[in-house]
Amino acid sequence: MKSIRTAVCYFSENFKHQKWVEELEKIIIGIPSLQFEKLHSIGQKDLNKKLIFVHNEDEAAIRYLKSNTEKALPVILITSETEELATEVEEGFFLDALIFPFRKAEVLSKIRSFETFLLWEQVHEYNLSFSELLKQIKGDLKVVEKLHKAHLPRRFPKFKNFEADHRYLAGMKSGGEFCDAIEDKKTGDVLVLFSDSSSYGLSSVLLSSYLRIIGKISMDQGLNLSETVRGIYDEMAVAFEEKDQLSLLLAHFSLKTHQLKFYGRGNFNLFYAPARKTLKMLPMQGGPLCKNEEKTFLKKETDRTVHFSFDDRFMLLSDGFLDTFGGEQKVLNYFQEHKILDGKDFLNECTFQVKSKLESMKDFAQQDCTGLVLRIKPRVVSLHSRVKKKA
Repeated sequence: MKSIRTAVCYFSENFKHQKWVEELEKIIIGIPSLQFEKLHSIGQKDLNKKLIFVHNEDEAAIRYLKSNTEKALPVILITSETEELATEVEEGFFLDALIFPFRKAEVLSKIRSFETFLLWEQVHEYNLSFSELLKQIKGDLKVVEKLHKAHLPRRFPKFKNFEADHRYLAGMKSGGEFCDAIEDKKTGDVLVLFSDSSSYGLSSVLLSSYLRIIGKISMDQGLNLSETVRGIYDEMAVAFEEKDQLSLLLAHFSLKTHQLKFYGRGNFNLFYAPARKTLKMLPMQGGPLCKNEEKTFLKKETDRTVHFSFDDRFMLLSDGFLDTFGGEQKVLNYFQEHKILDGKDFLNECTFQVKSKLESMKDFAQQDCTGLVLRIKPRVVSLHSRVKKKA
């Protein structure tokens, strides 16, 4: 059912030219969706709800309308072909002008413009309401952010045998990256998990599965990382949508064997920097995990191993950092030119590369950027070997 609008002929008490009111009434009473009123005064609350007709020469009425609001009004100014158009119409303060004597078709067109005006007013109200809602949400997000920072560590704890430096920049892309490093207090070994989920739902399920499985892992020599990744995938397989992708890396740094053992699927960039030697990239075993991945796992891909010595470094960069840096070769070249940089310096440079390309420091990168540098502390490996020989 169409709502009924009200058309008002508004004129001051001393204004004598009222023939236009009678003519306009004859036209409007024939329109079922409009009511007609003649008023000498009008309340401010009605200024944006009723279509108001006022004569161009009624200065008192025009002055009253202008004094009660600072925005445009649904006012149709009655004028003649010989009169100059009022500045209120030209400047957009009033809605439109209507020439007297009237033509019915022209009056109807002005009523249509009033309907459009009301729609825009409604949109404006919705925008104000939505803006208030956004302010409330932003306030809630700040509270959540403070709670998040208060309960979660901002950096890794100090490890006995490794130096760890880490950087993370949040991106606009859905999903997200997760990085964790766990130390075995008995052996001093470190297990690193790095993931990149293509959706928020997949990211939540991953963390839930990871916490259940990681508690069962023992960092001994029989640890099979590819089987552990398979276990994590089996736990969350039902959560995969058709377009979901999950990059997942498990890396075990063992002091007993002086080697890194890792299994990685997806878009990760693992670099090995032996002390005083050339930096090289360690390739992953395959692409990202996705729905119906059983066939890929049937290949029985094995874990890869890399032997290390003291003062060696391993650098793990997500695509966000690598792409902003300019690709794998740019990282290799840069690292070779700045061999004296420690992990913090290198990650600070990666962060600078990302933020220097943003328009504002408050902007977000296109995707998450995560970087981790692990350095085997000097003499740790050699001392560990001597203890083992004496035993």
